[in-house]
Amino acid sequence: MLIGTPVALSEDTQCRRTLGNVLIDGNLIVPDGASCSLDGTTIRGDVTVKSRATLIVNGANISGSIQSEGANKIDINSDTRTGNNVLLRRGVEVTIDGATITGDLQLESNTGEIRVASNTIIGNLQAKSNKDGGGIIISSNQIGNNLQCQDNDPSPTGGNNTAKQKEGQCENL
Repeated sequence: MLIGTPVALSEDTQCRRTLGNVLIDGNLIVPDGASCSLDGTTIRGDVTVKSRATLIVNGANISGSIQSEGANKIDINSDTRTGNNVLLRRGVEVTIDGATITGDLQLESNTGEIRVASNTIIGNLQAKSNKDGGGIIISSNQIGNNLQCQDNDPSPTGGNNTAKQKEGQCENL
C-alpha cells in the first residue's frame, strides 16, 4: 500500500460511527436508528440511509447515489461529490450546502426543515410534497437543468439560483 492511500473496507459496509479517510469498495448502509459521519471518505458505490438514521457527510467522494427513506437527519456539506442522484424521501431534517451532485436532487414528502444552498447540481432539483415542517430554503445553487417545486407547504423560499428553467413554486427563486 502506498503512503497516503486510504484503507479499503469490504463491500456493503454498515456504518454506525465516524469514518475518515477510508475507501469503501462497494455500498455503504446506515442501519435503522444509527448515526454515521463521513469525513473525507471515498465510496465506490451507493449510500443508503435507513429509517430514523442520521448521515453527516463532509468532503466525501461518493461514486454512486445517496438514498434515504425516513431518515431523521441528512447533512451533506462542503466539498462532497456524488457521482449520481440524491433521493431523500419521508425524512425529517435535510441540509445540503456546498456539495456537487452529478445527477438529480429529489426531495419528496419530507416533514422537517430543508436547506439547499451553494451547491452545483448537474441534473434537476425537484422538491415535491414537503409539508408540515420548517419549510424549504433553496438559495445560490447552480442547477444544470430544471428547478421544479410543487405541492410544498409552506412554499419554498430563497433565491439567486441559476437553472435552465424554474417551474411551479420555484419559478421566482
